[in-house]
Formats: sequence, structure tokens, C-alpha cells
Amino acid sequence: MVYLVSLHLSSRPTFWRAHDFEHIQNELMQGNWSHYIDSTWLIESDESKTNIRQRLGKWMRHKGDFLLIMDATYPVEGLLPADAWKWIKEHMEPKD
Repeated sequence: MVYLVSLHLSSRPTFWRAHDFEHIQNELMQGNWSHYIDSTWLIESDESKTNIRQRLGKWMRHKGDFLLIMDATYPVEGLLPADAWKWIKEHMEPKD
């Protein structure tokens, strides 16, 4: 399953917020992923959305932190570089 994951960390950049973001990014970049839009990733995972939220949520501890995890479905539209479209086709296009 491919998910679209988008997040917003609320407070101004500080050492600790950068530390939180680094941990979140490391969690998202396990396995197959694509990242071309700030704070938004496409990730391929066998985990449920709930498990992903729980894993990322431990680094999102401020009132204004937001997280959205959605099923990403094919076909998609947008303006992205060719290698992003290659990833999308390889990981999301239905196989015959």
C-alpha cells in the first residue's frame, strides 16, 4: 500500500524541533519512499495508517503539530520531475 503523508510542525525552528523533524523523516524514509514537496512524502508500507500515526506521533508533541495520512491511489495528476513520476508508476500503477 502507498500512503501520502503530510505534516506540519507548529513551533519555530529550534534545535529540538529540528531533532523531532529529523526523527520523523528517518521514520518516513524506511523502505520505499518519494519526497518532492515540502513536508509531504509518498511511502510504501505494509503498516496500517494507525501504526504509522503512532510511530510518527511520538515526535509530534506540540498543540499545533498536524499529521495527515491517506491512501494514495492511482492514477494521479500533478507537476513533478520525471524521477518522481517513475517512482509513482513503479509503486502505484496497478499490475496486470
